[in-house]
Amino acid sequence: MNDRLSQNPDDFDGEWAEISGELASVERIKDISLLVQCATDTELIELWLFTNKSKNSRDAYRRDIAYFLAFVKDKPIELLRLGDLVNYKEALEGACRLSQRTVARRLLAVKSLLTFAYDTRYIRNNVGSLLKVSMPSQDITQHNLSEHQVLALIEAASNERDRLLVRLLYFTGCRVSELISVRWSQVLDYGTGSGIIRVIGKGNKERNVLLSGSIWSELLAWREGKSDDDWVFKGRGGHLRRGAVNRIIDQLTMKAGIKLDVSPHWLRHAHVSHALDRGAPVHLVQANVGHSDIRTTQMYCHARPTEGSSQYLPDF
Repeated sequence: MNDRLSQNPDDFDGEWAEISGELASVERIKDISLLVQCATDTELIELWLFTNKSKNSRDAYRRDIAYFLAFVKDKPIELLRLGDLVNYKEALEGACRLSQRTVARRLLAVKSLLTFAYDTRYIRNNVGSLLKVSMPSQDITQHNLSEHQVLALIEAASNERDRLLVRLLYFTGCRVSELISVRWSQVLDYGTGSGIIRVIGKGNKERNVLLSGSIWSELLAWREGKSDDDWVFKGRGGHLRRGAVNRIIDQLTMKAGIKLDVSPHWLRHAHVSHALDRGAPVHLVQANVGHSDIRTTQMYCHARPTEGSSQYLPDF
């Protein structure tokens, strides 16, 4: 500071006013930064996660950011540069098992975190705004299984739990997070060969999924000796985890000889497609799987690669 001050007393007031203004600006930045009350990147990330609506969304974002931080070797958020994001994007695109939508989702999570950090004045520049990312449209035909392939997955299961898990994913159309979070208190038996599962979906919205026939009998047999507070699918220290379900489906896919990168969510797609193919009303399928917008359900009506209006025209 002394080096910047003039030796001329007449200039002192002007230079001191300039320095005082800079110091005041720094203090204002510090004051604004204190509003988020984050001393570390970890605290900021947790606060950012808290702004997301559902627990499932928070879990997904936490995983996405963990992947990124591992890639940049836990580089502080303040020191991130555009090159870090570009390199991460190229690495994701080079991973053969990642879809374009997965790549976009992971990048959008990073951009969201950086925007939050910038808006709360935790960082001074938002390098994420310089990286353009858009979510590709979903091609349902690429994530669908035939009825024969679903049956092959079920028959590949060598134990009661895995068989029931696959069947329930298919017959309920539930998301993995919804199914593994079900307790026996949410399974209600009508005593007439059918019953419902009360599912808690996105936004904590509750819906009833009706089951009957052999899948309902299999579910009740699995319940024997378990209390209402027990999870339907137990895991270590709680319910079965999403990662464990992914591994089960991977193993069954290989065992069934299906040459596709099948995920548990494909069984949800299959439920909707097969139900509509067999004449189920669109609004009924929408209510069963918990689509908030019926247009999402209607997308499956147009996703049948083996069916077209030309088949109904005369052959000449």
